[in-house]
Amino acid sequence: MREKRRKLRLVLPRIQIRLMLAFGGITVLALLLQHLLFLRVLSDLIAGVQDDGGTLVQDMHTISWRLLAGAFGLLLPIVILVGIAVTHRWCGPLYRMQQFLRATDQGQRPQDCQLRNGDELKEFCDLINRTTRVLRSQQEIAPSVDPTATRSAA
Repeated sequence: MREKRRKLRLVLPRIQIRLMLAFGGITVLALLLQHLLFLRVLSDLIAGVQDDGGTLVQDMHTISWRLLAGAFGLLLPIVILVGIAVTHRWCGPLYRMQQFLRATDQGQRPQDCQLRNGDELKEFCDLINRTTRVLRSQQEIAPSVDPTATRSAA
């Protein structure tokens, strides 16, 4: 099978957005903790300064907020892009297996479920193939019978 190139889109948006929010939340908490620790250390340093400490305290707040904004501006986009790449390795295979099982459930005879190189859950995909192989081969052999027709004939 020729390997399909994934388009840059969310294949399972509900799951991927929830994971991205979790990644983003962890990042925000880490940055806020870093900011608080930075303010604590800087306050201790300023307390040790004898002359003109008041000016340093005023400047400290401006500088610390600029640093926090810069950290958010750099780190959050990186976390989002890495998060999308990581969730694609899980959500892409789940989406593919979902399509495969829906096609099988609708009576179609899809080819074996195959995943791209680098995707996770390959063992699970193989298990789905082995489990549905008998069902898919029976669908090939069995003639197309309308279940309602057999009930009305009886």
